Amino acid sequence: MNHIRTFLFLAAVSARAATNGGMTAGTSAVVPPSVSTAMVAKAVWLTNAPAALPAKEIIPLAQELLKELAALTNADQYAQARDKGLAALETAAADDPLRGELEDTLGHVTMTMIRTPRMMAEKDACVVKSGDSVARIAAAHGTTVDLILESNQIARPNLIKAGDRLRVLKAPFSLTVSKKRNDLLLKLDGRFCKRYRVGTGKFGRTPTGVFTISEKVKEPPWSRPDGKLVPFGEKENILGTRWLSLKAVPPTEDVGGYGFHGTWDETTLGKAESSGCVRLKNADVEELFTILPYGVRVAIEE
Repeated sequence: MNHIRTFLFLAAVSARAATNGGMTAGTSAVVPPSVSTAMVAKAVWLTNAPAALPAKEIIPLAQELLKELAALTNADQYAQARDKGLAALETAAADDPLRGELEDTLGHVTMTMIRTPRMMAEKDACVVKSGDSVARIAAAHGTTVDLILESNQIARPNLIKAGDRLRVLKAPFSLTVSKKRNDLLLKLDGRFCKRYRVGTGKFGRTPTGVFTISEKVKEPPWSRPDGKLVPFGEKENILGTRWLSLKAVPPTEDVGGYGFHGTWDETTLGKAESSGCVRLKNADVEELFTILPYGVRVAIEE
């Protein structure tokens, strides 16, 4: 009990000293021998500890912001548009009526920056060295060959040479699928990138947990439930133009035959109508196919 009284006394002394600009020269607080230096230090820290940071203010979005972002993109000022849009998104309420429009705008802006030679903080300025190949550069940066070719407008990858200058994405993607909302949120280096509308499985059949992308197939054949293989291009093939397999990450239970794919029937998007896979527009799954390397983390939530 005496220790507690002494501790409170020291806190009061420290607070008074801080208020008066410190102890008067030649004076000091008398500290009983039973009180440790650590207790004194803690008392001083408590009286001078910073106040808790205020909660982030919720700021309603306005049509003027969307007009400003449109003007910036029309002037090819994509970096400024993205910065303003991200700042606004981070302070907007989840149910803000303009949030969907802002996300659509940001998705267009960010994906345009990713898929063109435009520079962004998440890209490296890369100089091709002797012996380099597009595949080697892609592996070193954790990106895809397709994205390097497209974003640098390289028509013939075998002709890159030492001294060529490329802009290569270096930041990681992550994906979160919500079965409740039937959407897919794509983030780049932990920040909003784009949101896609998807279709998920009937009766909750889409598995939940953490997965990675383990296989990518262009113009995939479809294996029917009876085992018959339906080639790409046939009307019965439901997989659209691209397929991305999902592999479970422990402790998520391993699953087989699940993934992302395109669809010819866009009326099923935004609904739980598939056999368990995640469906997207063909253009959207082609975009993900281009930008996502193997091993990207995918979380699927209820």
